[in-house]
Amino acid sequence: MCCVVVPQASPANKKIMSNGLRYSLRPIFAFTIMLVLAACGGRSNGPTAIGMTDAGKTVVVVLNNQVVVTLDGNPTTGYIWEVAPDSTTTLKQNGQYEFKASSGAVGAGGQLVFKFDVSGVGEGKLKMVYHRPFEKGVPPIQTFEVNINAVASATSGY
Repeated sequence: MCCVVVPQASPANKKIMSNGLRYSLRPIFAFTIMLVLAACGGRSNGPTAIGMTDAGKTVVVVLNNQVVVTLDGNPTTGYIWEVAPDSTTTLKQNGQYEFKASSGAVGAGGQLVFKFDVSGVGEGKLKMVYHRPFEKGVPPIQTFEVNINAVASATSGY
């Protein structure tokens, strides 16, 4: 919760201040109050960043916003991260992943960045598997799971 303390002029200060000075500061004071109240808004409506350190945790996301998942990987080996079929339906993948190499060396690993749109409200798991999609029947060498709690607005869910 956010609160604002409004200073009151003492009777002695009222005598010292002229009416002109007192009234000329009112717009500045009002603007300052608006800034303070805006800063007390609560959860951000911007993209939510998720990474390997969030595995097993619950992440609250807001409807119609974006989630960006960044996981280490090396697609030059044939291994890629993919969303598991039994993953939550509240997130919809937005396009293909983007690969950001850790160096300019041929075959270097890096990070795979996935973007999701929050398209529904509810709870579920985002499940991703690190595997070679062309190897059928072979289990993934790594998995990633995070609990998703998708809420309708930035102020709901408290």
